[in-house]
Amino acid sequence: MKTAKATSGSEPRAEDCTARRQNITVYSQQHGLAGRNVYPIYEDRAGSIWIGTGGVTRFKDGKFTIYNSGNSSLHDLFGGIGEDREGRLWFGTSDGLQVFDGGRFTTVNDLRDFTRIPREVLAIHQDRAGAFWFGANGRLVRYQNGVATIYTTKDGLAGDDVRVIVEDAAGDLWIGAYGGLSRFRDGVFTGWSERDGMASNNVRALYLDRDGVLWIGTYYGGLGRFKDGKFTRYTMKEGLFNNGVFQILEDTRGHLWMSSNRGIYRVSKAELNEFAEGKRSTITSIAYGKSDGMLNAECNGGKWPAGIKARDGKLWFPTQDGVAVVDPETIITNGHPPPVMIESFVVDREPIAFDRPVRITPGQENFEISYTALSFINSEHVEFKYKLEGLDRDWVNGQ
Repeated sequence: MKTAKATSGSEPRAEDCTARRQNITVYSQQHGLAGRNVYPIYEDRAGSIWIGTGGVTRFKDGKFTIYNSGNSSLHDLFGGIGEDREGRLWFGTSDGLQVFDGGRFTTVNDLRDFTRIPREVLAIHQDRAGAFWFGANGRLVRYQNGVATIYTTKDGLAGDDVRVIVEDAAGDLWIGAYGGLSRFRDGVFTGWSERDGMASNNVRALYLDRDGVLWIGTYYGGLGRFKDGKFTRYTMKEGLFNNGVFQILEDTRGHLWMSSNRGIYRVSKAELNEFAEGKRSTITSIAYGKSDGMLNAECNGGKWPAGIKARDGKLWFPTQDGVAVVDPETIITNGHPPPVMIESFVVDREPIAFDRPVRITPGQENFEISYTALSFINSEHVEFKYKLEGLDRDWVNGQ
């Protein structure tokens, strides 16, 4: 006889058996931000955190300071934030690039024609050779010694709408755009797209881990992994909480934290690597949203950096209502799944008592099992898997 059983595929938090605690702290306009809708977040070398909310807000020593400096364009911080070797901060605005130095904002006039609306700068990076790279709508700009060089898909870029620029240990630049992934090495661009196995052409985030693995976040195509020339894709089908990956941050416990339109979630990097190596068929995500303290679960991305890991280890994510701050070190997890309980057993639409073994006879074609799990706190995070012994080879994701 074939029997059915269910198990929990979730990783319930310790709060499942205690009073719920808020894992996320939110700072919004009522706390001192220039606005509610947050996009880029950047921590400078002095430890100040700069928050783009349409205007610019600095968080330092527990206090918020709004910077306008008489410059109306700072109310239109549409782009990214970066820092150069001298400690000057660069901001992408609707009126071009602004540099903050010595407490004052100035406009970079010789780049104004390249970086104004509709070509606002979305990503800012200074490479080890001292050259500045600006990712903008419709182009990538290299700027050094007063000379600006423009690159587009005609020069080998995978996409013109550049959203993120990172540099690896060898000095290669990795460039994510709406159009695909590019690498700049020795003056030459190499590009990859969905045709090469990427999760999606719409790249929003890049993260290089200490093992040299490149993790790729996309707008709606899931998470990508690039190692040794091979791409691996993770989506909701494989266990990802959402197919949006707007930022990727790693904590000290080996988890990757990602943001999306539906909230923040984390995944074990070991599980992701095991999946890529063919050692497992699914992964497990733990999601965080309004029930965990967020004012609005919808996160923002597309303007770099779309979140940071601060020097104290806390993770800052931009949302539609303020910044969501997570301290991974304070989140306690419980590796024991909640107990699964069978609620009802139905054969051909007739309820059957199951306080004793049940036998399904020839001619009885359909049976249904209703089940639940005893989790009184954060029950929305509980997931199930089931397997029909003798028929299913592996566990099947359930409701």
